[in-house]
Amino acid sequence: MTPPHRPDSQLIPEAFNALLRALGPDSDRAASEYELLRLKLVKYFEWHGDPEPEHRADCALDRIARSLHAGTVIQNLQSFALGVARNLQLETSREWSRAKAALRELPARSGPACVPENRQRCMQSCLARLSGPERELIVEYYCGEGRARIDRRKRMAAEMKLPMNALRIRAHRIRAEVERCLNHCMENED
Repeated sequence: MTPPHRPDSQLIPEAFNALLRALGPDSDRAASEYELLRLKLVKYFEWHGDPEPEHRADCALDRIARSLHAGTVIQNLQSFALGVARNLQLETSREWSRAKAALRELPARSGPACVPENRQRCMQSCLARLSGPERELIVEYYCGEGRARIDRRKRMAAEMKLPMNALRIRAHRIRAEVERCLNHCMENED
């Protein structure tokens, strides 16, 4: 079995082979165990609401392979894999929290008076680049405060026939796109 080719992976064949050796004595058994472990990791990340469970599972497997290649002795590979998955999930949660905090700093629909004019202009330009449904979703998602905001999000999820977590992930992706656009625009304005 050859290492899976993913553009973002920096896994060397030797590390992948170390993982296969830890999974089974022969290549067929190791390949089967690899697929089983990957499936368990994908399910773990799905259960925790990760927007990219397959990618995250691959990242976990890459980390495990690098650890084995570096000489780490692993007594129970399944438990070790779960620990790596848990750490990845925590890292991802922290990233999402930072992204949410950054989005809260973006100006609202009309923008407060204290926001510089060029930032408002950039925000309007970035929002205009979104498709109509995306723009509607992101504005509606972050509109309001407190209980009203929570109720509005529940209504949005119900209307879109989505679980709340799926709506949250969709809004996060749109927000990230708007933030990248806003940062680029602000750099070019200066």
